[in-house]
Amino acid sequence: MATWKSYKVADVVNEIDEEKFVLPVIQRRLVWEEGKMELLFDTLLKGDSFGGIMVIEEERGDKPLFNYRPFTKDGSNINSKQVDALPQLQYFVIDGQQRLQTFYIGLKGSINGKVLFFDLFSDYNTEFEFKFENDKDKLPKQSKDNQDRVIKDHCWYLASALLKRLKDTNDEDQVAEEIVKSLAVSDDIRKKHIEKNVKAFYKNTLTADCLGVSKVSVNRSFDDITNKQRIVELFRRLNDGGTKLSPFDLVASILKGFEWQMEAFLEETLKDYEEIGLSQDNLIKLLFLLQDNHKKEMGLSRPVMLNSPFNTEIE
Repeated sequence: MATWKSYKVADVVNEIDEEKFVLPVIQRRLVWEEGKMELLFDTLLKGDSFGGIMVIEEERGDKPLFNYRPFTKDGSNINSKQVDALPQLQYFVIDGQQRLQTFYIGLKGSINGKVLFFDLFSDYNTEFEFKFENDKDKLPKQSKDNQDRVIKDHCWYLASALLKRLKDTNDEDQVAEEIVKSLAVSDDIRKKHIEKNVKAFYKNTLTADCLGVSKVSVNRSFDDITNKQRIVELFRRLNDGGTKLSPFDLVASILKGFEWQMEAFLEETLKDYEEIGLSQDNLIKLLFLLQDNHKKEMGLSRPVMLNSPFNTEIE
């Protein structure tokens, strides 16, 4: 049975930092590009829906069903680790990884060496503008794309610094006033934009319960193999509606769910065999050949593994 809990974005980011939210080995890597991440922050500040998060709840001291890895803070790959007993209550994210990674990287980390900036002159009634960059001087000074923009200039502010200052003061008016003063802004329209944008950022990251998390407990009346089957199948179905799993990603999730050490083979060792033709696509073709299913299309959303404990036909 699933239970729902509402979270503030800043609280989830903190719990990701503490490894309370983790990624089971069946999860693929970060696939979102910078542009998609920037748009998610616009969606967040507008107060629009961006879907719920689903996690598997595992108790402290239990041996988890899947080994896991922490979220990446800089976009780099982190290998999963073997865990015999959980150090704390933990949530294994099976749907919503890309969104949670985006919030974590944008508010506490970086991607491709770039950190997230927020334009405090954004037209708060239409679009909140965010951009990843490794040097503030490289950010555009004036808007060229939006001709209807009220203020043509940009006023970029580091998102992580804004979050920290808002947390320290718990006062969006004070922070907006500090920024206006530090930038020597005298124009009333520009002042209003800073105030409105700081307020929207404060509300939707620190005070509003913007994230809905559905927590599912492992049914220990089933054996581990059955539970793994059920969760891998749930993972596949959930991802049918999001950023689609490639055939390789799907096969990888099944293999890693059965034997967590497959993660290193699939992501690192496999590269050493590309010269002899063992690519990701050829690995999937080989699996079909072993099943005597050589005529199946690569676009199949669910290849069935030979002799796999996940060879199940739940529909």
